[in-house]
Amino acid sequence: MKPDANHRNYHFVCKEMHVLKQFLRWIACLAVFMIFSSVASSELLLSAPSCDVQACPIPTVNESNQPVYAIVFPAGYHAVDMISQAPRLDTLSGKKIALVGGSFMASITHDELKLCIQENYPTAEVYMFQTVGSGGPYSVFGQSQQ
Repeated sequence: MKPDANHRNYHFVCKEMHVLKQFLRWIACLAVFMIFSSVASSELLLSAPSCDVQACPIPTVNESNQPVYAIVFPAGYHAVDMISQAPRLDTLSGKKIALVGGSFMASITHDELKLCIQENYPTAEVYMFQTVGSGGPYSVFGQSQQ
């Protein structure tokens, strides 16, 4: 007896499901590896040694003498020097404020924000997106769109 089209489709779907299950198992294993590697990497970054230009020593055990496995980034470790933040503003009076961005319903919320700012801080200047423009002086297109 020759199998009909539905029977062949059933076997095709079963093979596809098997491949999908194998792929999902592979993704799960990769995710577990990445989680363990990121935990180990964060331990390494917290106690990163000063590196020579040529090479950095990579510890194989942590402080508890447990093995540490990490993914090595070929560019090496680069420390970022922290800068101090500007002090928080006491008031918006007399400030120039630009309401920019295209978030959800910005055409409505920005108008309301402008009214609210002008109501509470009458000396503040509020610029809307249409006034500021979207390109700015450093537009990727080479010219300001205002």
